[in-house]
Amino acid sequence: MSQQDAELARVEEEVRAALAQRPDLAGLWAALGLVRIDRGDLAGGVEHLARAASLAPDDGRIQSDYGAALTTAGRAADAETVLCRALALAGGDDNLHFNLARSLHVQGRTDEALVALERVRERADDVLKLSGDLYKEKGDWQRAASDYFAALRLRPEHPAYLNDLGVLLELNGGAGEHLALWQRLTAEGDAHPVAWFFLGNALAAQSRMSEALAAYERATALDPDFAEALNNRALVLGKLGREDEALACLGRATEIDPGLVAARTNLGCILSRNNALAEAEAMLARAVALDPSSTDARVNYGALLMRQRRFPEAEALFRTVLAEVPGHPSAELNLGLLKLNRGELEQGWPYYESRWKMPQMAGKRPALGSPEWDGRPLDGRTLFVFAEQGFGDNLQFVRYLDEIHARFPSARVVFYALHQLVGLLGTCYRSDWCRVVPWGEPIPPHDAHIPLLSLPWRCGTGVATIPARVPYLGADPARLAPWRARLQAAPGLRVGLVWSTSETFIYRSAKTVALKTLEPLLAVPGVTWVNLQFGKEAEEIAALGWSGRFLDPMPEVRDFADTAALVDGLDLVISVDTAVAHLAGALARPVWMLDRYDTDWRWLPPREDSPWYPTLLIFRQEAFGDWTAVVQRAAAALHDLACRPQTAPLSPCKDSP
Repeated sequence: MSQQDAELARVEEEVRAALAQRPDLAGLWAALGLVRIDRGDLAGGVEHLARAASLAPDDGRIQSDYGAALTTAGRAADAETVLCRALALAGGDDNLHFNLARSLHVQGRTDEALVALERVRERADDVLKLSGDLYKEKGDWQRAASDYFAALRLRPEHPAYLNDLGVLLELNGGAGEHLALWQRLTAEGDAHPVAWFFLGNALAAQSRMSEALAAYERATALDPDFAEALNNRALVLGKLGREDEALACLGRATEIDPGLVAARTNLGCILSRNNALAEAEAMLARAVALDPSSTDARVNYGALLMRQRRFPEAEALFRTVLAEVPGHPSAELNLGLLKLNRGELEQGWPYYESRWKMPQMAGKRPALGSPEWDGRPLDGRTLFVFAEQGFGDNLQFVRYLDEIHARFPSARVVFYALHQLVGLLGTCYRSDWCRVVPWGEPIPPHDAHIPLLSLPWRCGTGVATIPARVPYLGADPARLAPWRARLQAAPGLRVGLVWSTSETFIYRSAKTVALKTLEPLLAVPGVTWVNLQFGKEAEEIAALGWSGRFLDPMPEVRDFADTAALVDGLDLVISVDTAVAHLAGALARPVWMLDRYDTDWRWLPPREDSPWYPTLLIFRQEAFGDWTAVVQRAAAALHDLACRPQTAPLSPCKDSP
């Protein structure tokens, strides 16, 4: 028993002893009722206060306490009756007016509650807190914030007031709008953990992640069991690339508060990113069970189900969310990706436009004053098309510049291109109808604009109408000749290899295969291997002692124009799902793609060919994470190909092992 519990027990014993002597004293029954409530016995407390109220109908304080207890017990209408009767008898008692306001508030009678509260003369902190609650319900954010802040000034250590103010401010203008307030509150002596929590939120909203992390760490140092702060700390750690620490924070948060749905949802998302799909599903399913109304939990659970190819279950979740919250960005986007994945392109493109509502796309559009193109005829007009997303996306969809020209021959196109692609695209689209401008350069005059990946939607693309003519890109002849001369001296099949994708891709580990796993491929005789892998992953060659197995021209490659010239001289490219696979397909070079189980929508499972790239063949995982079987199939096909008298057919023979 704690010291406080012991003290309450002692007081109760003394009150009961006094009542044994004077059972007619209302004050003693009231005291017993209050102490029973403090000890957790609300029903007993209400019973004793009722006895006190019947003995002293004119005692405003006792009637007020009885009314307050009735409200707490869920009997707000009874409380109103008691309090109104007491006010008629006792007059303007602050406690009576305050508790009447509480009972009216609980009954949803906000305006009447405010009238009652205005009659309270002393603006104590609890009065200001209730006033803030009432004005928040009326939608008067400024008055509510003023009342919460006034309550906080009277009780600066009170966590509930900090929390009310913080939640209100974040709802009204966003977390980052009130950074100065939280900086001031955390600078005033021993700030409460809740103040540090909201400071972290404000800093995170402004993408000041290192400072936000420090604020959350301060909050959790002051209160190690602050589950919400641990959750938000984990989110920041994830953005800083420290996922192991994020997992530990979320694990701790769910231990402290098993019902914290946000922590379970975020933990499920990180587990999914780390390809622990069974654990992720258990966590997300539990989050949905705990709060079936949580849109975040349901959308993220649906995204996980999509990775497992459980499309009907995923679609049901997305559609349920959209029925409740029409236009929900993440639900719309995921439903669009699901439709695209199933080849329902015409239905998927409109939903895919919701990508621009997502936080990660903020600031990714150039500032433009022109209208967005809606598909109307462009004859004689100039369309400004701007790049978006990754290199592979741009290499795949730049074909639509030709589609626009074919549909509207008198139109002009300006393409705002990623810098690394300018050399390649500037060569391919050097014409009177198309101009390639590097991103960041002044934007030329134009009549309408459109993001690159919105062109398929506006062109009405379905699987049967994909513009599949290849090549639609070509290597610069001046760059091609030196590479071709070097490659022609290599014996056998000249095969380029890429085994790792961009570090920024959310499911990078699922897309990437360790070079060591590809040893059965590298053991196929009659092949000269050409490294096309860039970045630190290329160091795996030397680390494995395999430098003698590769020609490695990548140190000389400056941009995609060089890569295109190199790829154009190869007999075959074998790649995981990377920009190089797109480049080879756009150049109409034979390309075999080693694809993950949870494939990207554009590869249209279960197809092994691609309507986007006629020269591409897909070797896809049949079980999640199983690269071994994929490599074995590709090695058998390569062995068959290397033994043929003529090189560069697009697919293995029918009788390949």
